Amino acid sequence: MGLGRDMFIPKQSSWIVRKIIATREWFSTVAISVIPTLQLPIKEGKYSIKIAYGMMLPQYPKVNLKSLVILQGPIPRHQFIIWLALHQRLSTVDRLRKWGIQVQTDCVLCENVVIESHEHLFFDCGYSQHIWAAILQWVGLNRDIGYWHSEVEWLGKKVRSKRPWNVILGFLFTATVYHVCMERNNHRFNKQKKTFESLIRDIALQLHIVGQKHVRWALCLHRLNRFPRV
Repeated sequence: MGLGRDMFIPKQSSWIVRKIIATREWFSTVAISVIPTLQLPIKEGKYSIKIAYGMMLPQYPKVNLKSLVILQGPIPRHQFIIWLALHQRLSTVDRLRKWGIQVQTDCVLCENVVIESHEHLFFDCGYSQHIWAAILQWVGLNRDIGYWHSEVEWLGKKVRSKRPWNVILGFLFTATVYHVCMERNNHRFNKQKKTFESLIRDIALQLHIVGQKHVRWALCLHRLNRFPRV
């Protein structure tokens, strides 16, 4: 079998063989242009294959999705919804219309004449913004609510520390996203509506119920011994 650039790869080749050939193709085309760079990873006077390999990998911007998805504490159904939200897989109106499903386009939560999209629902919508702001004030944080990506970026950095207050903040964020989604569904499909007070109290109660299982949360929960102000 030849070693030309267009060498034939049998269909029955294993996955690892295909990967090896693909790597060879990469070296024969792309790596040539970065050979001088590959000579830089020197550690203690010795060439480091590990560092060189890392330099050859595609460099993508870091995201904070993982820290929110694997956060310990949130209720499983909340974690499922936050996973969908982080990957923008929620069935918002703009996505439903792409699937050919005709529904009312206006946001049913804030009742403004604006197409319901993921970006609007979190947290351009006055309804969800009001809830998240009340939760943040409850835990003593005075923060201007940003759009979805800025809130995820901020929360992702917070929860990586695993400190009780930050883990609780992650719990409250996932609970807020879950309840906003459920309230949106009830508004749109069941014509049911909860007050701000009722929804925020549900989130606070869930925190205290789940918090009984986490000894490290005790001091924080003691400070949150009142309902959030709406």
